[in-house]
Amino acid sequence: MRITYEAHTLQPALNIAQSAVRGRNALPILSHALAIPNSTDDTLTITVNNLEQAVTTTVPVITDSNQPFLIPVQPIARLNSLLSGTVTMTIENERIHIRCGHAEYEIANPLLVDEYPPTRETPTLLTTVPTELLLGLFSYVNYAVAKENIRPALTGVRVVLEDDMIAMAATDTHRLVFKYDYLSTPVVEPHAMTVPAEAFALLQRICALGGNDQCEIYIGDECVAFQLQNGRVWTQLFSEQYPNWQRVIPEDARLTVYVKRNMLLERLRRISVAAPEAQKIYLKFGDTLTIHTHSDQFTKAEETMELVSPPKEPVEIAININYFTQAIKGFNGEEIALDLTEPLRPIKIYDADPSMHAAVVMPMMP
Repeated sequence: MRITYEAHTLQPALNIAQSAVRGRNALPILSHALAIPNSTDDTLTITVNNLEQAVTTTVPVITDSNQPFLIPVQPIARLNSLLSGTVTMTIENERIHIRCGHAEYEIANPLLVDEYPPTRETPTLLTTVPTELLLGLFSYVNYAVAKENIRPALTGVRVVLEDDMIAMAATDTHRLVFKYDYLSTPVVEPHAMTVPAEAFALLQRICALGGNDQCEIYIGDECVAFQLQNGRVWTQLFSEQYPNWQRVIPEDARLTVYVKRNMLLERLRRISVAAPEAQKIYLKFGDTLTIHTHSDQFTKAEETMELVSPPKEPVEIAININYFTQAIKGFNGEEIALDLTEPLRPIKIYDADPSMHAAVVMPMMP
């Protein structure tokens, strides 16, 4: 079997395959990709399945066979990244031969295609959404996804589809963010699922290849697949119960403060530079907003700014500067609103309709 391709054409697909392959696998076959050539339309479809996610891409090649084979992802990807021009790959006798110009390499490939794990079926089309909308929602909430795997479901994104609405939410228990948007076609039945954030990261990589305007969402038994024009991402869903994030959102605010978003971010940046190791800052709301903290080098780091609309009474809150800054950056409006209740109660942040998009940050002990 012979496959001919341009090195730069195959490399984006290999880069995506590398991002899906686990670094260390107990099963050697999981460090491989399943490659399926198609001599009819001269394409090569590459699938990596790490048993939690599977990603598939298709690239143009010239081939004389439809026989599937396995690719050891890391060595092939590293080698191909250093090649340029036309490459010929020949697969025979449990060997992969690669020739490019005056360079020639041979890689042992004894594993059998039949041993490669299949991807579970996702037979039901749930809906079709613009890819930009889907990944746009993910970009709004991704910063609040838990980075530690203590509660696996919190490393995922909650996706809710109901009627003509789609929502995404993420929380690590210290902060929460959600955003809704409208679907052009209502879903037949409401559906909620917790999708690993890693699956959306793979989808972003495929989308970057171009020509992926629409995304079809297929569901199966505790799994979901996102089908694009140039690729596909399949993932297991978290079966662990996701927190009831709607209950965390404060409904009634005792005090509401309006501030200039960019002005606030500028002052937070300066505070973080002056005290890079300080996580806790104090927000003192009165006629103006005073932000202050301290560190080993700076015995005082303080900023004051005008408020668009001050609170009816003064209040001071301690908060994690990184969580607060990330939440503020998640909005685009010129002004943002801060709903406050008590110094140890959650702060709700929004810039327009708080029922469509808002963030919640838990304060710290003073």
